[in-house]
Amino acid sequence: MDIPASPEARLYYRSAFPRYEDAQILLRADRTTGAVYLAGYGIECILKALVLSILTPAGRAFTLVNDWSTDLRYLPRTMRADEARDFLAAAESILRWVDGRL
Repeated sequence: MDIPASPEARLYYRSAFPRYEDAQILLRADRTTGAVYLAGYGIECILKALVLSILTPAGRAFTLVNDWSTDLRYLPRTMRADEARDFLAAAESILRWVDGRL
């Protein structure tokens, strides 16, 4: 898949997969909450890349809006490994699905 032409979209696209790879590393180290948090961030980035790649330059004010929840930052418990694995599997599906449409 080609990197999006829009500079704004390109920034998010190039951030999505490294964050997912970081999540995989954390999951292997049993750092489940951090893994899910970073995989979610990867999803946020790839979806922003998709939206920004289809907007006109005037409509790219989307980059100023960030409504992704940061609640996981404050979760005092360690997530169960099966929860984290399921979330990362879903994250990978979303990343690949969006990547195929950019």
